[in-house]
Amino acid sequence: MSGLFSLMKKARQAGTRLSNVVAHAAKSLGALRGRELFAYLSSLISLPLDFEAIAKARLAETAKAEAKRREERETQARRALIANLKGQRYVDPRGRYWQVDDGAFLVVGEGRHGSVPFSMADDAMTAIAAGLWPVVTGATACVPPASPSQKRPDTVALGALSALRDQLRRRLRS
Repeated sequence: MSGLFSLMKKARQAGTRLSNVVAHAAKSLGALRGRELFAYLSSLISLPLDFEAIAKARLAETAKAEAKRREERETQARRALIANLKGQRYVDPRGRYWQVDDGAFLVVGEGRHGSVPFSMADDAMTAIAAGLWPVVTGATACVPPASPSQKRPDTVALGALSALRDQLRRRLRS
């Protein structure tokens, strides 16, 4: 026990804490016992290292990794919840309809339709999981997208412009 106190005293004289030194060398200390442990810690304490800064950096790194793991778990939980809501339709604050499908949302609104994979829709999943977007029910919940045979208005306009150009060219030739 006196060895422990002498190490603590030596660490304090070196301007560090023994706990920071032990935290820095935790992996290496597992196999050491008795005099070897004392000698190793004593030599580490005498090194010109800022063990407090190292310990703080490691703690920050651990906290960051834990936050990332927690965020990943929350995302997985939201995805699992959303996957159970397949077929449900929701309306966002901009008036777009979001229908839950396999691994993605089908989005209809603002004259467009498309899909957004769950991996790119964290905000939508969070809003749905929190109950911020109302569930839409009824047959008219989602405006069906235009059928592939229907042309978009800009395509029709381009066709009309092309026809007008052709007429002008014919008139200029004659």
